[in-house]
Amino acid sequence: MTVSIVLMAVVTVAILAVPFFRAPRAADDVGGEQEERHRLFAQLADLEYDFYMDKISRQDYEQLRRQLLGQLTALLAESEAVEERLRQEIRAEVQARLEKRMHHG
Repeated sequence: MTVSIVLMAVVTVAILAVPFFRAPRAADDVGGEQEERHRLFAQLADLEYDFYMDKISRQDYEQLRRQLLGQLTALLAESEAVEERLRQEIRAEVQARLEKRMHHG
């Protein structure tokens, strides 16, 4: 009985440790992109508030707004490009596996 408890403990620790030793995947970077998007939207909201409270001039507001929207646009375009590359990789992998099965089976 003690051996089975020790074995279960070892297996549990091994399962819990796996994520710490695996190579990072592209999907792991999504959190960073999401944080950046949230940061930019928060800056945009702060800018809107400052403008409507007359803390900044219209010229400064428009310039900063264009910069933030440009950064957001670039970030979203980059995310879409990454998603498209992943879709293409998945399609290629599926196609390769289908062809492999057709030749072997």
